[in-house]
Amino acid sequence: MHMKRKDLIVLNYQYEIPTFMQNILYYAGTVFDKIYYVYPVSCADQRLHSQYSKVRFLAIPREKAYQRVIKLPLYFLKKDSWELLLRAAGNKLPVVKLTEIIAVHNIWADCFVKAVSRMFENGLADKENTVILSTWFSSEAMAGAELKRKYPEVHFVSLAHSFEIDCLRNPYAAYGYNRMKHHYCDHVFFISDVMRDRYCRDVRNIISGRDLDKTSVIHLASRKLYPERLVPGSADGILRLLSCSDVVPVKRIDRIIDFLASWDGRDIEWTHFGKGSLFKEMKKLAAGKLVNKENIRYRFMGEADNAKIHEYYNSNVVDLFINVSGSEGVPTALMECMSYGVPAIAAKVGGNTEIVSERNGFLLSADFNNEELSRVINRYSDMTDKEREELRSAAYTSWKEDYDCSVNTIKLLREICG
Repeated sequence: MHMKRKDLIVLNYQYEIPTFMQNILYYAGTVFDKIYYVYPVSCADQRLHSQYSKVRFLAIPREKAYQRVIKLPLYFLKKDSWELLLRAAGNKLPVVKLTEIIAVHNIWADCFVKAVSRMFENGLADKENTVILSTWFSSEAMAGAELKRKYPEVHFVSLAHSFEIDCLRNPYAAYGYNRMKHHYCDHVFFISDVMRDRYCRDVRNIISGRDLDKTSVIHLASRKLYPERLVPGSADGILRLLSCSDVVPVKRIDRIIDFLASWDGRDIEWTHFGKGSLFKEMKKLAAGKLVNKENIRYRFMGEADNAKIHEYYNSNVVDLFINVSGSEGVPTALMECMSYGVPAIAAKVGGNTEIVSERNGFLLSADFNNEELSRVINRYSDMTDKEREELRSAAYTSWKEDYDCSVNTIKLLREICG
């Protein structure tokens, strides 16, 4: 009988630990004996390390990545690199951008391969007992593929989300060494049916059907920090909306501001958590468009860690969560709001339709307008108290049945350990 592997090595190129990985690390200790998290050095998440007593964090100094710039000519001599460049040229994609992608993939993959190889050489992990988990189907997955080629006895799996695999959102998603990654990966776990289907369609000409069989869908889900809390709706006639996202173009925060500027109905209080490249611009836009709107109040809360969001749910009233992003994977924020019994309004993009339905919330057209959003707000406002409570109950039930982290994450961890 095959013994379950008990060493887990997680590869992540991000300087901060994303929410879904915080959840995986939280539960990993129930399945694995030794857990290593390999990532670029950063001070930002040092405060999180103490939460995971069984996790050992191994940071790659930035200078290690800079040192590998000298190897750039060798990266472009690879057969796989030439194949990408020729295919991109044939499809009339700008080669300059692709060369940047090739460089970043190879530099970080090389850093991860060197770091993990040293772990094996120093006896920190046993190759035959190890699962390598790539957090994204990006440079980490390329590193995992190189490690699998170097050490065939390891078990290599990868998560796949949205931007790194979705050619509609990212035209270069098909040029990230997918053939090699997929060939050496023992299994790819997509976070939504939509993304798996889209990926399989986009790569069918470069990846064999047998390799595409090494895929499945796992909903990463969300962790509820206040298990007993169900958020009530407003009782004072004010409609309280909450949104949570980076303030970047794809999140379309300007659409919310435009809607509020056009709204002449009941009083609305909108709260947004998150920061990003358009943060100052959106605050200025709101100040200009909403300055004379006596029925609108709004707050930009700025950047907040995940615990702060949960604290907000624990101590505030929220009627509806709103997500108007132009592209999504399966957003954790939607799962989190439903875990507290808050219905959501969401555009029909990506995995949003796998979470939100007419049973537990409201779906907008992908390219909705103010009138459509107004109709949704009025539908909610016209509901009886009983109908609103049924909607909130359905939101919580949807999370409990399909997106409870304590169930889904442990299922994933048990599956990848053998």
